[in-house]
Amino acid sequence: MNDCGLIMTITAIACGIIKCCSEDDITIMSAAFSQLGDTLATYLTQKELCESKQKDLDCSPNPKQLTDSISNSNTNSNADSNAASNANSNSCSNAVNYSQEMN
Repeated sequence: MNDCGLIMTITAIACGIIKCCSEDDITIMSAAFSQLGDTLATYLTQKELCESKQKDLDCSPNPKQLTDSISNSNTNSNADSNAASNANSNSCSNAVNYSQEMN
């Protein structure tokens, strides 16, 4: 896909979301997609730094330590996050379907 094709696809998806979703849903999805982008950037940055510094050492955090830390820090926020994610999955699917119909 060329640069303009990617931009047009993202714009079509945004238009589909705008037409199909409430402002509350759009606000939540916007925050979630921003977090997704930041998380992916963090992953790529860590990977690049680890590969450039030491190829023999494992720079990745221990997944069990991360899981234990997250579950101990705030169990309620994880439940709320899952509920919000489930509630928005249908809205997102509808918006993506709408954007595909536009093409």
